[in-house]
Amino acid sequence: MADIKKGADMIAGQCMGYQQYNRIKNHWRQADPRTNLDEATVGVIEDDSNSNKLYHVIAAGAFLEILQGKILCGDNKVLCADNKVLFAAYI
Repeated sequence: MADIKKGADMIAGQCMGYQQYNRIKNHWRQADPRTNLDEATVGVIEDDSNSNKLYHVIAAGAFLEILQGKILCGDNKVLCADNKVLFAAYI
């Protein structure tokens, strides 16, 4: 049986309880999904409850961070610090 807690796809005939339904409904929000979801399906978007970051699964065990927020610019240039784009939170 597929283990949807680890990010595997459901299979025909598999039943789902309310706990699993709520995890799907809540977009798989959990602590450190990049470590905990070792069977995540390509194309899934994961929500990290520790950092409030979103990740897009691009391959088995490979995630890209989805950048969120308002990009900060100065003199028509994107601002960076420590090789990272700076963002302001949407309020």
